[in-house]
Amino acid sequence: MNNKITKSTRSRKTIEELRAASDVLEYEIRMLNDVADAIHNFPKGIIHSALHDALIESFVVHTRILIELFYPPETIRYPTEKNFKIANDTIIAADFFLNESQWKMGIPVWLKEIREKANKLLAHLTYSRMFKYENDKGWDYLKIKGHLNEIFAKFRKEVPQDRIGEKLRKYKVLSKSIG
Repeated sequence: MNNKITKSTRSRKTIEELRAASDVLEYEIRMLNDVADAIHNFPKGIIHSALHDALIESFVVHTRILIELFYPPETIRYPTEKNFKIANDTIIAADFFLNESQWKMGIPVWLKEIREKANKLLAHLTYSRMFKYENDKGWDYLKIKGHLNEIFAKFRKEVPQDRIGEKLRKYKVLSKSIG
């Protein structure tokens, strides 16, 4: 079954809405980078502490949000649904462009797997958590961070500048030393 996204219920956003949304995007990319740096600098002897696990979970949440922003889901997994509609209040990168087709790219397979893993291990309580991912609970946070920063840089370069706020225009990825 080919369940394509339909965007018929999504309204065009105003410049003010987009600028406000870009402040939220700045928060997400900043948190992704800050948390990745905190994980990288976490004392090596205390890897499975509650604080370390909380940092990992925070990283995964921000990763999932950014993946959904830059690569909205193309299909859904529920056979009873005919079409998947992106909710009108969901912020997606294509919203910022005059023509939504200006921001269209396929998600790399490895990142699609990260999105599914995040859904199964963190966003939902699933049986896959116990069986499919029992021995695969690690996250290549430097690779994920690097890729999402590249996509963010591409987005910021290509998006019409009047559609993003000052916070996002000024944000600089400062953590290049580890990723």
